[in-house]
Amino acid sequence: MTRYRSQGLGIAAPLVILMFAVAAPTATAQDVAGTVIRLQGAAMARSPDGTARALAPGVDVLVGEQITTDRNTRLRLRLIDGAVITLGDHSTFTLAGYEPASRGVVLDLLQGVFLGVTGLVEDDTPAPITVETPLGSFGVRGTTFWGRQGPGRMEVAVLDGSAVFVESAGVRVELDEPLLGTDVFPGEAPTPPSRWSDERLEASRLTVAFADE
Repeated sequence: MTRYRSQGLGIAAPLVILMFAVAAPTATAQDVAGTVIRLQGAAMARSPDGTARALAPGVDVLVGEQITTDRNTRLRLRLIDGAVITLGDHSTFTLAGYEPASRGVVLDLLQGVFLGVTGLVEDDTPAPITVETPLGSFGVRGTTFWGRQGPGRMEVAVLDGSAVFVESAGVRVELDEPLLGTDVFPGEAPTPPSRWSDERLEASRLTVAFADE
């Protein structure tokens, strides 16, 4: 069953709300966040002090580094909690840190597109992922999901599993079935979840697919 409900927060949009009560933890720039496991094209990591370096398979990425991908690029990262993130081209995101209480990862997505598969914590419980964007935020647990932050629009879909929550403008929606998606526009609540067409799902998949996939 799909739920669509207001939280009654009364806060003006655009709004970014952390899911699963996550607050971005403190972390040094030298904390390893994950490792590049595949790269097609070119990608860079930029530290908070402005130092930039090229990424390649086998290279570690650090907490607090801003990751950017170039034209026609696909970048796949394995995070230290086992989650796998695949970025499409012209994407910019930062792994802000890990939340000790939930043992989840917090990501900032400034722009672009990515596919995520959540990992497991020590007791085989799905580890949560929280994604913050300029238009809203969403939280994920035990799910394969796709998201895009574009000019004036955020899109989120659950591809497998049933635990994606999207919030904006004081309203939260739950994507509780595979292939459901929602859109967020500036200053507005997420659209009611709906089953995306096969054409839209395939177009979304191609934004993060490597040339041989």
